Amino acid sequence: MVKLHHDLAYTYVESPIGSLLLAGDGERLHLISFPGGSRTRQPKTSWRRDDAIFDRVSEELNAYFAREITEFSVRLKLTGTEFQKTVWKALLTIRSVINGIKSLFHPAKRNAEIGAEVWSFFDSAVEHKMRQGMSRNDGVMPPARAT
Repeated sequence: MVKLHHDLAYTYVESPIGSLLLAGDGERLHLISFPGGSRTRQPKTSWRRDDAIFDRVSEELNAYFAREITEFSVRLKLTGTEFQKTVWKALLTIRSVINGIKSLFHPAKRNAEIGAEVWSFFDSAVEHKMRQGMSRNDGVMPPARAT
């Protein structure tokens, strides 16, 4: 089990999966303990209860459970062996990349944006060719778009 700092603050946040124990130092989140399971943690006697410093974490957790966000901006204190920390960093990077890719390909939003960009490109290409004296039917230009 990973040893945590003695001078941490903690709070509990209610969630759809139960009461979550949060521990941190005011700058970074060190621990989220879930309400059940073999690794459930309890606050150390040296920790102090401080609900206020976890307001942002609590807001982000609530937004996450409401499916409003998929990424957290809260800074984390990664603990474990060097290998475990490397794995955590890789997982965080992969998650960030996946969410970025998902946002690029959001069907309704991206299809409209991509469609507008494609037509804008074709319109610009047609205008350029027409300025050079070619007609719309010369080459492989698309037919005029109805507006």
